[in-house]
Amino acid sequence: MKQQLLAVIDALEDLQATGRYTVMYSVAGHVHDFDVAIYCGKWYKGASPMFRQSIYTDRPLCRQYGGIGKLDLYELEAFVRRLLRAVTSNNA
Repeated sequence: MKQQLLAVIDALEDLQATGRYTVMYSVAGHVHDFDVAIYCGKWYKGASPMFRQSIYTDRPLCRQYGGIGKLDLYELEAFVRRLLRAVTSNNA
């Protein structure tokens, strides 16, 4: 699970580095919770995320706060990498 979580964090950091999105994530190890929010452009007070997901890292499925449905860590990584590819291909 640790390697999956690190892969997702790596993808999120790559997305943040494009400058097209603001990425926020937090890990609460004591309850096995990983929260992700992705905002278009720069974050500002009152901004709504385009994507938000909270995943229990000790279970295959997550609870959903919005976004595109229930994801596990593999699916979240795939989603972020697809988004990253779309952003970088539009800049080419």
